[in-house]
Amino acid sequence: MRGRTIVAVGLGLVCACSAGAQPKPSTPPKTGVAPLHDAPDVSNDAVGAVMPSPDAFTHFVEHGRWRENPEPFVIMRGPHGFLVQFLGVTERAAIAKEYEAMLARLCTLRREWCLPQ
Repeated sequence: MRGRTIVAVGLGLVCACSAGAQPKPSTPPKTGVAPLHDAPDVSNDAVGAVMPSPDAFTHFVEHGRWRENPEPFVIMRGPHGFLVQFLGVTERAAIAKEYEAMLARLCTLRREWCLPQ
């Protein structure tokens, strides 16, 4: 299905950039399930999206989940940009089940690529 995928994103990088700071190499990556939609050369402003606050990213990094699902937002703006759309628990579980074998393999390669329990 086009647009649906598993994403492993170093949210520290996104968080630091959203706060206008430089990325921190010590911020561990977090793995989450979310559809990505190709959005080359699209900005958050162009689609009415808003990057989650640094506090929201910090909560995700510390707890492995969002307090509240953020609205869709653009990451990696430019020719390889994506619109990230976080879904509810039921939808995330269905995607994780569909990609269960791939997730298990990723988890054996690096602990940081395991989904939070």
